[in-house]
Amino acid sequence: MFLQRICFIFLFLLVSCANDNSNSSDLQKYGPIVLDSSDPNFLLAYPILKNKCVSCHTHDAWSAYTSNALWISKSRAILKNNANGSPLIQQIQIGAMPQDGSISSSETQTLENWINNMP
Repeated sequence: MFLQRICFIFLFLLVSCANDNSNSSDLQKYGPIVLDSSDPNFLLAYPILKNKCVSCHTHDAWSAYTSNALWISKSRAILKNNANGSPLIQQIQIGAMPQDGSISSSETQTLENWINNMP
């Protein structure tokens, strides 16, 4: 009986520590991320978006936006060639996002450059 309890506790801990965060779930749901490589500015911006935005905005399906076209048409956070008018940049500028405030001025500049220079 004691051994069964130990096995049950071990199994419970093993299952409860499974990696079910949004990134692993997204990988299972969408497969590996393949970015649109036609815009080098997007390739520079995407890691910032992934690390600073997507980790919290999982309910927005932002992790599936792998191109400029998807960010413009689906996120409602980007206005093509208008960084200052884009809600994403506005939220960063007022300090509302990311919630932990961990975005640098160079990262913000990279995002602005991406938005302002979209093909």
